[in-house]
Amino acid sequence: MAENLNLYQKLARIRKMTEVITKNKAGFNYRYTSVDEILARVTAGMNKYSVSLIPRLVPGSASSEVHTFEKTKFTKDGVMYAEKNYEMVSSAEMTFTWVDDDNPDDSIEVPWFVTGSQVDPAQAFGSGLTYGLRQFLLQYFQIASLDKEDPDDWRSKQKEAETLEARLMAEAINDQINTLVNEHMESHPEDKPKVQAIVKKFAKANGKPTANYYAIEDPQVSSELLGALKKEFSVGEEK
Repeated sequence: MAENLNLYQKLARIRKMTEVITKNKAGFNYRYTSVDEILARVTAGMNKYSVSLIPRLVPGSASSEVHTFEKTKFTKDGVMYAEKNYEMVSSAEMTFTWVDDDNPDDSIEVPWFVTGSQVDPAQAFGSGLTYGLRQFLLQYFQIASLDKEDPDDWRSKQKEAETLEARLMAEAINDQINTLVNEHMESHPEDKPKVQAIVKKFAKANGKPTANYYAIEDPQVSSELLGALKKEFSVGEEK
């Protein structure tokens, strides 16, 4: 049975397909990811999940201005002089609209801004559109653009961050367990073996059951243990 995904869920799936891309072009002493490299990934996801992207210029927002600047030059005799240069700077406000092809009424509009500079105004506007699209896709999908082909290294760092977050969440729940256990043991010291037995059903160290609940690093497991202890202690109180 096909999944019935809304537009946000479809875009999330596309993001997973594009999360890391290698910089494949060089120019002006830096490396960058070309728009065709990004589009190859993004459009594959758009085709798979039936999503369209509609770019629009905001009417009346486009402008072109002459920008003048000077470059330091030297004659054959070594005399320094300032050479005047000019270029056209073209800018415009835009919107990028994501549309669910399966449900055209479902759309997401994102305001954007593009600008580019070249000697020719048409080229300036064209470079602004190209650069603007590239930056929009990189920023919207939060794509990691790597200098070298080592996406596994990036994914391992991402996994480390996810693992750390889970461990911190588990630690916070384990603190609650510690408080609950200590309060219960003050009035029911005879329950120590019972408490240890419950903890060992959830906590493991080196693959073996342990009574140390701080060994749990999965917040889901910590939460289940906390629930089991609360239930056991409430039953004990009733008796």
